[in-house]
Amino acid sequence: MESRVGGSKAPLESRVSTAADRIAARRIFWALADETRCSLLEALLERNFQSASTLAAPMQISRQAVSKHLEVLGEAGLLRRSRDGKKVVFEILPEGLAPVSEYIRLFAPREANAT
Repeated sequence: MESRVGGSKAPLESRVSTAADRIAARRIFWALADETRCSLLEALLERNFQSASTLAAPMQISRQAVSKHLEVLGEAGLLRRSRDGKKVVFEILPEGLAPVSEYIRLFAPREANAT
């Protein structure tokens, strides 16, 4: 049985480039499903290149907990860590959301006569 979305005749599986892309999108959704991780991303949007300690200061969780959340965001491809002197800082990777954009596009309405 074929999965059809928005009137497209192509099976869902053929419209997502690879299984790896689907896995990447799911990993990103999982990372973004946590309120603390979203708050960390928002803090980095306001000011990129912050350390875990700096990010933890206004939050009511430990630096270690922040580090774990940053690790999840990094594994999802949303952040990059780098060194700034002796400290490790984090920056947002906007291109990390590309798998999600592709995945969401699967569910966009299609023209009735599109092939």
